Amino acid sequence: MSGKVLVLGGDTRAFLAVVRSLGRRGVEVHAGWCDPDSPARRSRYLRAVHDLPPFSPDDLGWKEALRNLLGRERFDLLIPCEDPTLLPIRAFRSEFESLARLALPEEEACAVAFDKIRSHELARTLSIPVPRSRVVEHPEDLAGLDLRPPLVLKPPTTFAYPDLTNRRGVRVFPDPPALREFLHRTGYADPVLVQEFFSGIGVGVEVLADRGEVLVAFQHERVHEPLRGGGSSYRRSVRLDPDLLDAARRLVGALRYTGVAMVEFRRNPRTGAWVFLEINGRFWGSLPLAVACGADFPYYLYRLLVHGERGFPQTYRVGVYGRNLTLDLVWLREYVRSLHSLPPFAPAPRQVAGEVRNLLLLREHNDTLTRDDPAPGLAEVGKILRSAVARVSWRVRRLALRVGLVRGMERARLRRRLATSHNVLFVCRGNICRSPFAQAYAARIFPRSVRVQAAGTRARPGATSPPEALKAASAFGVDLRFHRAVRLEPALLEQAQVVLTFDASDLERVRREHPEHREKVFLLGLLLEGDPEIRDPYGADGAGYRAVYGRIARAVEQAGRWVARPEGVR
Repeated sequence: MSGKVLVLGGDTRAFLAVVRSLGRRGVEVHAGWCDPDSPARRSRYLRAVHDLPPFSPDDLGWKEALRNLLGRERFDLLIPCEDPTLLPIRAFRSEFESLARLALPEEEACAVAFDKIRSHELARTLSIPVPRSRVVEHPEDLAGLDLRPPLVLKPPTTFAYPDLTNRRGVRVFPDPPALREFLHRTGYADPVLVQEFFSGIGVGVEVLADRGEVLVAFQHERVHEPLRGGGSSYRRSVRLDPDLLDAARRLVGALRYTGVAMVEFRRNPRTGAWVFLEINGRFWGSLPLAVACGADFPYYLYRLLVHGERGFPQTYRVGVYGRNLTLDLVWLREYVRSLHSLPPFAPAPRQVAGEVRNLLLLREHNDTLTRDDPAPGLAEVGKILRSAVARVSWRVRRLALRVGLVRGMERARLRRRLATSHNVLFVCRGNICRSPFAQAYAARIFPRSVRVQAAGTRARPGATSPPEALKAASAFGVDLRFHRAVRLEPALLEQAQVVLTFDASDLERVRREHPEHREKVFLLGLLLEGDPEIRDPYGADGAGYRAVYGRIARAVEQAGRWVARPEGVR
């Protein structure tokens, strides 16, 4: 068959599964908004990757570039695979719909499916079991809360458009005071959904629907669930549960839903009781498992939206496992650290060790590494190995820096470099927490003759600092409200005479990717006593940010004593 599709994204789960599904069927697949470092870019099924300007609410150049691309290439279908690529398309859907079909539900369905409060209310009106809940508009409303702890906080949306950098995840709190303190500290302006925690295992019913009628359904359950929330890293296909399928049918039917969705539930394996959690109105992270089992949702969606077909296979293989290697290694590290306090229904250590049998019995699939398209998986493995080598290298280096002579030599080298530097560059990962604070603080105390800049090795251009960072920075007299992230480019390194990083990963990344500038890259924490790393506070509470910003401020003050000054000024 022939056809042409533009897929927006770049992760090794949903995006890569969509690319492979369509490419295997002969569809010409192009990609946009795909990170240059993503292993998914190496897929043999990608015909072209288009370099589109990043989304920015302040500069609509991205929109014009995307419109030009759609007009030039005349794609049959545009598929955004994740919220940061979907929400901009949804915001300007009328403009893009004139140029290509969009793999988006109708706006009325989107408005409910992407809003946890509205989807919860819909489920309740349909008599679908939900956790005991309350919508909280102000922290003071928690005073009379009649919900049993622990409490689950759900912002209405994961991303508050147009801010596509600050992910507002689901959080669990032990009691109302902890939840109230968090709401006060972060300054949530939107109403939030507060629920009683329902103990059980995550289950997803994935569907393709046309005007509210379910055409295809698939079910999986989580095997490795992140202990602090998030997508699963290991899951298995199971038979459709009639009750859960009925609930999913009623939800998509009420919305007259067209497209793909995962309806998420939690089920107690001991009692059989279950509750509805939310609707994911786009492709989901465990999509590679469904495709491996024969439920080829991306291809079916293409045939429905482009060719109007509605008859698809109804069967799939059960008892098949799917693993995301990168995420599962993170899960395993967290699991081992939490062995003394594992939550209910977490797999026992013996069960985790026995999972190797699934691989030996050929009933386990890897999200990224496949026989017909090995390059993305090999790139991911290489990335994991490089990260492991860097961690070992840094541990050795950290031990060396604790030796007075070694640390003194490195510190002296940094002092000599600062003494002749009129351009200082601070570099962290995202350029939304540490480096912008250091830049703003240094601009206040460095001589005016010294130019101060900041960037992120993996920054999303235009990203804003999280609320916790804004509040913590203000305590030091720094205003980050108008900061917008900048990605590290070679030109910035060329201009800089000294580059100050914050942790081992960014130090090694800058030195590895730009070896010609290796000699001017240092850790800012060398100017402090103790641990030379200043760790990323992203995701921490206000106290965590204040502690990090305190260390940065002290280090910058020390740098200010050494940095180059105009002739005659001391």
